[in-house]
Amino acid sequence: SVSSKYLTEDSNLSITAVDNLSGVKKIQYYVSDAVLTEEQFNTVSWLDYVNPIPVNSKTGVIVYSKVVDNTDYVTYANTDRLLVNGFSQKKMIAGRTTSYSDHVMITNRSSVSLYYSFEDSATYSTDGAHVLILNQSLPENTMITIMDLKRSKTYKYTTNIRDEERIPFTKFLEVGSTNGFKESIYTGSIQEDYKIILDFYKTNMETDLLDLQVSLAYSRGEETIIGTVGSNNKFQVLRNKDANSSFSSNYSNVIYYNTDASYSIPITGSLNFGTHQGGNVIDTTLEEKRFGLALKMIEADGKVVSKNNIQNIKFKIDSKYYFMDNDGIVRMDLGVGLGNVSKNLVIEASSANISLPNGDYTFQLGYYVAYDGIYSSEIT
Repeated sequence: SVSSKYLTEDSNLSITAVDNLSGVKKIQYYVSDAVLTEEQFNTVSWLDYVNPIPVNSKTGVIVYSKVVDNTDYVTYANTDRLLVNGFSQKKMIAGRTTSYSDHVMITNRSSVSLYYSFEDSATYSTDGAHVLILNQSLPENTMITIMDLKRSKTYKYTTNIRDEERIPFTKFLEVGSTNGFKESIYTGSIQEDYKIILDFYKTNMETDLLDLQVSLAYSRGEETIIGTVGSNNKFQVLRNKDANSSFSSNYSNVIYYNTDASYSIPITGSLNFGTHQGGNVIDTTLEEKRFGLALKMIEADGKVVSKNNIQNIKFKIDSKYYFMDNDGIVRMDLGVGLGNVSKNLVIEASSANISLPNGDYTFQLGYYVAYDGIYSSEIT
């Protein structure tokens, strides 16, 4: 039997032979996709070795060599099963941006998700371990999440000042358990899918992380058995580039609450990114959320009008009606991912409104960001 030797890129195999007694007459080779028996050595078509042999198989080949010395004595040798395979990075996601290039830039309060997969028909050795490999150390308090998508398990680890560029999966604990990551034993079919999330929100970075690169590997000590193949994107983590959001309305007319009338109030909002070298720096603390509109009715003395006093006033955005919460605030989802927003808030008044005393009131509009566009305690 032969073991598998995983290559991270297309390669060329060289064959050298030395015979100190009679000398080498010729070197021949044969590339096979299966293990040969000694009987088959006499039936295959050997090729004369002249130049290095290209190895670019995704399924695996075995290269056999036949060395003949000047006394016609023959020696056979062979490689392991050679294949260009390993963990491949499928995509990188930051906020609402999916990238397959090296141009992702995020703030030092943001997170990035990397997707890797590996498939093969071989059997894992049982003395190795999965490891996360970085081209530079991560700042302290980086939260790393590993989601094993094949086994529906999630593991977390927070970096410290002692961590270096290699972080073994054994440091991670399963969410909801005290168990650590347990290596699987594959017999005949390997299928792995991982989502790796790096969250920098709680870090205190002193310098930018430029061209940060993350790889997965299956290693035995410092020896990489299976590495990352193909395109493996880099990304930038930049300080002082937080995004900010803005919100405005130019409505200035009077709303008469005790008449049967509708009033349309234009609302505009935007997300303003930080920039670096002409490109936007993604801020996932905002970009992964949604805009919400908050409205409350204020009396002349500054008190908030209670819910019971405006039962006949309706608030609508698009075709959906919203109602006042017990704290006197109407919270309305603007219905889009955080970004440029242009909506009309419709206030429907009613002559049947007899619970609100005569007087002058002010509608105060504010905005907030929330994952669902509704629940947030911070209103601007």
